[in-house]
Amino acid sequence: MKNKFFFLFVLLFCTCVQARTFTDSAGRTLEIPEKIDRVVPSGPIAQMTLMTFAPQKVAALSNRESQKAHLSEEDRQKKVVGQLYGSADLNLEELAVINPQLFVDIGEAKERIQADMDRMEKRLGIQTVHIDSSLKNTPKSYLLLGELLNLEQKGAEFAAYTQEVYDRVSNILSDIKTKKRILFITGNKALSVLGKGSFHGQVIDFVGDNVAVFPVVLTTGGGNEVNLEQILIWNPQYVIADTAAYNAVFKNPVWQTVPAVKAKRIYRVPDKPYSWITSPPAVNRFLGLLWLVKVLYPEKAKYDMYEETKRFYKLFYQQDLPLEQYRELTAKSL
Repeated sequence: MKNKFFFLFVLLFCTCVQARTFTDSAGRTLEIPEKIDRVVPSGPIAQMTLMTFAPQKVAALSNRESQKAHLSEEDRQKKVVGQLYGSADLNLEELAVINPQLFVDIGEAKERIQADMDRMEKRLGIQTVHIDSSLKNTPKSYLLLGELLNLEQKGAEFAAYTQEVYDRVSNILSDIKTKKRILFITGNKALSVLGKGSFHGQVIDFVGDNVAVFPVVLTTGGGNEVNLEQILIWNPQYVIADTAAYNAVFKNPVWQTVPAVKAKRIYRVPDKPYSWITSPPAVNRFLGLLWLVKVLYPEKAKYDMYEETKRFYKLFYQQDLPLEQYRELTAKSL
């Protein structure tokens, strides 16, 4: 009789506290709640991904300013807890008060990622999940995110879009015998570059031949610092610049000695609300893929960039994109 009562108690307990198994991109198998309603992103990539996928499930933000234009009034009121990597200003006390069900890291699969996630769990007492969102892996990352957040249909939709764009660009590039030599510059002095092999520069490496080769590639969004002599040696055919760097180039006469700039083969990366290349290197990069192919290989890009951008804005931001706004967004970019 006692065994019978014990069995009923266990069955009732298991029914009330339902859990399921989930394996993240770091290979960590976790027992997580059946229903997930409160998560916190680890940084800008995770926030951008979660806020365009399931904003109703985000309990706090890693930052507020960078995505303000696409945050609802309710979302703008959410607390900011900082980030795990980059500025590394994560407020552990605030995070503990918020007490989310999961701490979600989306981005680069760093060598120490498994140890980082395990350590965060021990420090916070909150389960952590890592999802690898490298460029090629993005479709799979959305399927995992859909599984994690009980939004499988939406995960499949986002996965299908990113796979379609990736395959379309891959097919175009397969017909390119020699990729254009390109250089991505960033910063107020226009003397920081994304080195070949950088997680932040995956679009540059994929679509073009990134001339910025270093013995040690910095993995931050700011990239490696260089000088104009080195840029002249590299002699890129095209220069791709963020807004700050683009403006800096035209304030410095020495830059006009760079052949690509002299030939007006310098293009500003669209960056509202995020750069189409990096910062953060999230789903915004899929617009960057289409845009950069249009810049480098226009004869191969048989699609309307405005229509592609409208489609992206509707899917990921739930916003219509008027032609006038698109023209402002892509000024000095095409």
